[in-house]
Amino acid sequence: MSLQDFAVSRRELVAGGSPLAALSLLGAPGVEAAAAQVSGADDLLWYRQPAKEWIEALPLGNGRIGAMVFGGVAEERLQLNEDTLWGGGPYDPANPQARDALPQVRRLIFEGRYDEAQALAKDKVMGVPMRQMSYQGLGDLRLTFPGLGEPEAGSYRRELDIDAARHTTRFRIGGVAHERTVVASPADQVVAVHLKAGKRGAVSLDLKMTSPQRAWSVQALPGHELPLSGTNNEGFGIAGALKFQSRVKVIASGGKVSAGADVLSVRGADEVTILIAMATSYRAYADVSTGGASSSTRRSRGAIGVSTGSGRALTLRPRKSRRPRRSASTACTSTATSASARCSTSRTRWACCA
Repeated sequence: MSLQDFAVSRRELVAGGSPLAALSLLGAPGVEAAAAQVSGADDLLWYRQPAKEWIEALPLGNGRIGAMVFGGVAEERLQLNEDTLWGGGPYDPANPQARDALPQVRRLIFEGRYDEAQALAKDKVMGVPMRQMSYQGLGDLRLTFPGLGEPEAGSYRRELDIDAARHTTRFRIGGVAHERTVVASPADQVVAVHLKAGKRGAVSLDLKMTSPQRAWSVQALPGHELPLSGTNNEGFGIAGALKFQSRVKVIASGGKVSAGADVLSVRGADEVTILIAMATSYRAYADVSTGGASSSTRRSRGAIGVSTGSGRALTLRPRKSRRPRRSASTACTSTATSASARCSTSRTRWACCA
């Protein structure tokens, strides 16, 4: 499997293409050049150095899950988000003292004692707490690349293709070109990372996960999976009630994958694909308990299973753009809205159909 299976133009989705059109050929032979031709400067955010702070990272998301990508070299960080992970839990904000206090507030207002009325209303009438719960970050995926130092001068570039919703980091070290691509698939509900290098066996890394939430744990599982599970933080005096999980799966081409207690390690691979699924126990604004921890586990495991083919076969599709392609090797014989679209490239192994 290659990560190239997971990108799609936002315009393609809006145009009504098949949901499976979310699976693309990022980085497939011949596609890089075509993508460069159809991506104009107006669609790219690009930088010559990695992000040092969160605000400098570049965002990717599918509307439910997302990541802030820092573009590091020896250490990459993906800060992960899931849209239902907020602080606290279900609560009734109605102030139990409001009914008795309201006549007093009215009397103070009629007497012109506005400051006293305001203070009393704030203390005994307003909702408790007075602020809504705050959004929470789910965690961080840290990728450490042993043996990688500073890139060669002028070789580093990270970019966000806004039209394709695709983040790419490129650099050279010791004459070897490295490329890392990140997308967020709306069809498969995973953030996918693809790592490759211009030399066989040149991809080695360690994967670890952490969370800003106070109650969490990580334990490697068979099948090269690394789940992070936990409970959200309290918020403004409301106890945390949401269970959450992020599950990472590593798929390596060549090399060896091994597991420690809380880490996955890859050594000497040609290419590596990392799938990241996220879920919480949220059901509705007043219900986060149905299924509890098992609910978030089941959803994250299900997303990983679907994306690796246990639920259905992956469909590969080159990314289409609103601009005409000028490369015959990546010609697509259909429109984005055709339910029976059939696409092909110059390499038959990338042939696809909806």
